Amino acid sequence: MFDTINLETFLMELSENNWTVFNVTTEFAQKLKTRLIELKLQNLFKPSAIAMQNMNDGIRNDLICWLPEDSEHPLDIQFNFYLTHLLNELKNYFRISLSNFETHFSIYPPGHFYKKHSDQKKIENRRFFSFVIYLNPNWSTAHGGSLCGYAGEKKIFEIQPELGTVILFKSDLIHEVMTAQRERHSLVGWFRT
Repeated sequence: MFDTINLETFLMELSENNWTVFNVTTEFAQKLKTRLIELKLQNLFKPSAIAMQNMNDGIRNDLICWLPEDSEHPLDIQFNFYLTHLLNELKNYFRISLSNFETHFSIYPPGHFYKKHSDQKKIENRRFFSFVIYLNPNWSTAHGGSLCGYAGEKKIFEIQPELGTVILFKSDLIHEVMTAQRERHSLVGWFRT
């Protein structure tokens, strides 16, 4: 999964900028995409708890499917192995006590979005780093759905959700998912203390 990246370089970028972008192998991204489609065909995607609580607020309206840590699916086992490796790299580099991670697949049907927010919760916050792996081949800017990050009111990045692109950022960074014009797929997760 992380064969093509220089961990030291991206950890330095994350430390300096609070975010970094890299790519996973196309083969691995395609496997994750296939897994997402399997789960979608099993009708396992549901509105997020925030979406259900705030339907009238118009904050978020994507569909998600949580991945259990104890899954016995071969791809989930492989993915958890990679995430454990990355967790240990982050823990050692930043000298923090990260203990676990949580992940879910996400689908944004056309017209769906997620307004500006931080991934850190107000109560019992344990999320320290967030990541998104995009699973959308042949994506163009006309399809919308980009992820924008902010420092105050200034936009500091805009990432297109192209297959294999990964963004890793500090969970307190304000960000939003712009309205998608075609169905948008991703795998989202958090490294926690």
